[in-house]
Amino acid sequence: MPLTVGYWLSDDGRQLLLAASEFLENRNEVSAGELKRFRLMFPSVESARITEAVNFASLMIKARETGKLPSETWLFTRETYEQATAASIAIHHAARFADCAKTAEICTGAGCDTFALSRITSRIDTFEANEYIASLARTNFSLNHVKNVQVITEKAEKSLAENKLKYDGIWADPARRNESRRVGGSPNEYSPSLDWLMTMKNASVIGIKISPVVNLQLPSGWVREWIGMRKECREQVLWYGTDVKDGTVWLADEQSVWSPYEKIPAEISIADRIVAGGYIIEPCAALIRSGFISSWFAERSIELLDTSIAYGFSLEKQEKMPFASVFEVISAVEFSYKNLQSNVNALKFTAETEIKKRGFPEEPDAVRRKLDFPFSGEAGVIILTRHRGKRIAAFCRRVR
Repeated sequence: MPLTVGYWLSDDGRQLLLAASEFLENRNEVSAGELKRFRLMFPSVESARITEAVNFASLMIKARETGKLPSETWLFTRETYEQATAASIAIHHAARFADCAKTAEICTGAGCDTFALSRITSRIDTFEANEYIASLARTNFSLNHVKNVQVITEKAEKSLAENKLKYDGIWADPARRNESRRVGGSPNEYSPSLDWLMTMKNASVIGIKISPVVNLQLPSGWVREWIGMRKECREQVLWYGTDVKDGTVWLADEQSVWSPYEKIPAEISIADRIVAGGYIIEPCAALIRSGFISSWFAERSIELLDTSIAYGFSLEKQEKMPFASVFEVISAVEFSYKNLQSNVNALKFTAETEIKKRGFPEEPDAVRRKLDFPFSGEAGVIILTRHRGKRIAAFCRRVR
């Protein structure tokens, strides 16, 4: 990609970016023929810049759809878009630094977290070793009139390793890519390394955003926060020097937080039977990843369906439950395709019926292809799982 980032601060660049956005009409992809047609509208502009404008505009549209757009004009590369923090989550991160006058950020990326931090803290030094990405971030800050951020184009280790620079807070979103593949499943695949980041002594408040799939032993004083959004577990954040309790779960779209007991309670019981009128409870992905679902279930007197499956069962109606989906049981039978088809017919579940599974060998789409659905009726939910070691099919209506 040509280094033309600074061009987008000019009047010509702004007009071209606006034209590309209007041309896309809220689509985030265009065909080669459509791109050629757009180029013909600007015969005096070099082709590389036209392509860059369309790429920027399409990623802004995608960022708006996924909640990652911090303002109406924000430039991304494909890589910085993928690693970017959703705007509401970035604000949540930044709130931890409310008492920090001077904050450092490690790995700027497109600057989404930086933008949120700039509204909380007086001064930010943000370190970005990639010159093009650093230039992209500077452009975003200029486009959005951010005045209290200094982008330093070098590796953070060079400035921070010897503890010469002191900050009140440090936020890190370490790089999780190499040239050929997505990384981040191992603590050693981050740059800077997680080991180095968690031995920093330069600040009293430190936060590190990492992949939810990383499992590691934390040094003393560090805790985990799990962040969910749109039914996904988006992030695992490691915190030092805050009042966050280990295992805390925060849902961005629900604006809800839950923290576990100080100690995990005794193992909860397994439901004797799955009966009509009861409720199957499916915890959200972030709650499951936290490892504290036994605490969450125990608080609500919810029993497990099976020892190794994150489904619960309750006879009590669960109405206000931001951390889980709730399904009212109509019937539950031992799994067989004969039983499955018989209940689909009796309940008149249509082809729009949702099929879910956990602890079950076959994929929902494979099961769906083996069933015949009536043309009229209602769209229900079929949950394929295990209860006390046996495969079952529960026929439900979604409550939440």
